[in-house]
Amino acid sequence: MRPKIVAEAGLPTRVGQWWESIPFLTSAVVIVCGTIYLVCLFIGYDSFYEICFLPSAVISRFQVYRIYTSIIFHGSLLHVLFNMLALVPLGSELERIKTTFSGEINSPLIIKIFPLKIILMGKKSLAISAPQKNI
Repeated sequence: MRPKIVAEAGLPTRVGQWWESIPFLTSAVVIVCGTIYLVCLFIGYDSFYEICFLPSAVISRFQVYRIYTSIIFHGSLLHVLFNMLALVPLGSELERIKTTFSGEINSPLIIKIFPLKIILMGKKSLAISAPQKNI
């Protein structure tokens, strides 16, 4: 009698299947953030203070661009990796829910998820950028 040989899919096949299961806009955001990180890495850009989310700069100097640049720029490989690992399940589920109810995506996922991310990280940024009182 011949033994039953079960062949499992290799890592490239599993990664390919996982990537294909991610909805379009979520994968586009992952690609954009990864590309921007790699470009910053290769050209040596490290002035993240100019683009980070500082509520005081947004309000006092009306630097609204900081709201969006802080979302797509990442400071380290672990930073971008963990942000994208958190974005994929959240973004995929939200995109699937949106397409289930309406049949099509009426507005980009970026506009819906990124403000949530800004609100969640705003408290942390306020704590970091708040002036410290010397006692």
